[in-house]
Amino acid sequence: MLKIMIVDDEKPIRQWFRFCLEKNPGDYQIVGEASNGQEALNTFEKARPDLVITDIKMPVMDGIELIKRLKVLAPETDIVILTCYTEFSLAREAIKLGAFDFIPKVEVQDKDILELLERLERKRRGQISKIPGLQDAFLLLDPIKDEVNQVELVDELKQAGINFTCQTYAVIAVRLAQKLVELDNSVFEQEIREGKFFRIKSAINQWWLLGMMSHNVNSWETSQFVDKLQERLDCAVGISQSYTDPGHLQKAFREAFGAMKHRFFQGRSRLVILDNIEREGEWSDLQNKIADLKKDLLHQVNQENGAEILKYIASIMDCFTNGPEADLRYLSQVCSEILELLSAKVRLAGYGDQLTGMNSESLMEQKGFFEDLRQGMLEISERLVKLTAVPQNKYSSIVQATLRYIGEHYYEGISLHEIASNVHVNSNYLCQLFKNETGENFSLYLTELRLEKAKKLLSSSDLKLYEIAEQVGYPNISYFSRIFKKFTGKTPFDYRNTIRATKYK
Repeated sequence: MLKIMIVDDEKPIRQWFRFCLEKNPGDYQIVGEASNGQEALNTFEKARPDLVITDIKMPVMDGIELIKRLKVLAPETDIVILTCYTEFSLAREAIKLGAFDFIPKVEVQDKDILELLERLERKRRGQISKIPGLQDAFLLLDPIKDEVNQVELVDELKQAGINFTCQTYAVIAVRLAQKLVELDNSVFEQEIREGKFFRIKSAINQWWLLGMMSHNVNSWETSQFVDKLQERLDCAVGISQSYTDPGHLQKAFREAFGAMKHRFFQGRSRLVILDNIEREGEWSDLQNKIADLKKDLLHQVNQENGAEILKYIASIMDCFTNGPEADLRYLSQVCSEILELLSAKVRLAGYGDQLTGMNSESLMEQKGFFEDLRQGMLEISERLVKLTAVPQNKYSSIVQATLRYIGEHYYEGISLHEIASNVHVNSNYLCQLFKNETGENFSLYLTELRLEKAKKLLSSSDLKLYEIAEQVGYPNISYFSRIFKKFTGKTPFDYRNTIRATKYK
């Protein structure tokens, strides 16, 4: 029986791990939970777990210090770390301290946990050993953003049996279709056995392959492999330039990633190689141009000029097809800002109940390529514009003042009585007036506003769940989670997983 302890300062995550393991019965048991490293140490002697799954960033004592102490206290105990995309350097340190493996928080699924436990059992039976490999070398740093010590990196690769001497290499980035989460190993099993390709897994639906070849990226071996990959799977493939110097390894990763991302904007073409991407202008020029267009768009929205609104939105979207770099996060941010601007006008018009599904998160999740996303943005924007086409001064001055007060104080424990006092009317009268003019009662409007703010924080920040709950007016995280699931159908943890998985494709 494998005894497991879960250490994380977010209770919903501990609960989720327990739920996953309990609904998939096996030869394991959760013998303890802790909210920080110190609490884990205090209960370790009593629980005596064989495996500790721990977060890295926690109050009181973080995961790094916990690993150091456990390796002295009980060196035979295996440790697995939970990481966010912003914690690769810490995860790398944890592996060097003796952690067995890591699990990315935003993409972990039931099967990932079960596969981890299976590998751990095989390791305990002596069937596999802990050998530094590609996963340690690359995935515990962000190959796109982090600065890498190339000498150290190449040494680690040599320990994994990969030698760059007299070899040409390229990096291949693969982005799988929306519904696929696993790359079929049989697609390239022969190439891996022959040492032509080395596979590592990155974000959900996204894979990296290091190809060792005899000539260059257009060589027969690479082309045949890519053709076979795309015949079997619906995927985008980006290939870096070919190199012989291992010092260019990180550059190759960035090139392949850029080429792969660009396919989202190019559409359903078969393959993107870095040399085929034509970039116009600089990244700052693109941002400045979009910023100017957004200012003009805001003016048109305030003027309620429907035709011009749609014209400016189309112009903003077109900037991404002609820009210097395909950046999905920036695209998502811009789409979110546009739809939130229009949605705010819709709420003021009293049609907030019709906004379900009209947000950038669902668009990014549903649309496989840029042309689909662009069309979806224009369709939703047109629907929102129609909803905002209402007479001026729809609301009385009392309701307008109420809406302003809610917008400025939603994160506080405000009540209808407090607002009524602020706008100098009876609370019963305000309740009826608000319902008559907006079509929603006060508490429902406040809840929807808070949840919209929470969605933005979940998708755009690494704040802890309890921090987000507090920032939107819910000091009780348990209550926040129940309300969030009631209105969205997902827990805050699941919602963040879904959104981030989409962004990191």
